[in-house]
Amino acid sequence: MESLMVESTETQPEGNIKPMANMSWAFNNLGPNDGGHFSGEFTSRSKFRITVVQWATDSNKAPDVHYTLVNRNYFGKPVLISGRFTHTNTTAEIWNVPPGTYQVMVTNWNDFAISGNGYIDAIIY
Repeated sequence: MESLMVESTETQPEGNIKPMANMSWAFNNLGPNDGGHFSGEFTSRSKFRITVVQWATDSNKAPDVHYTLVNRNYFGKPVLISGRFTHTNTTAEIWNVPPGTYQVMVTNWNDFAISGNGYIDAIIY
């Protein structure tokens, strides 16, 4: 598995979910102690692409967010995308994913609420 650390300063209007994504999710006002937000499930056998966007719900702060691949047999690592982001779409390709059914866990590492969305596409078998 690969991890991607991102430090972004570019800003854009709030991101939109891609219409033809294989699986997408959105969250609003995810608090720092909410236990994380889980996407729907998707099946992967080798490689996939994840795109995310997030923002501080009530401020211009750059939130510190972790996106983690989880399944019934594996929980916690690797972190797919980690870093401080504001209103910027970030995309990463993830290789060598063991066959299985997965979810993406979104974790808010801030002391303020965040909102955002993301999608999985280009699953390659």
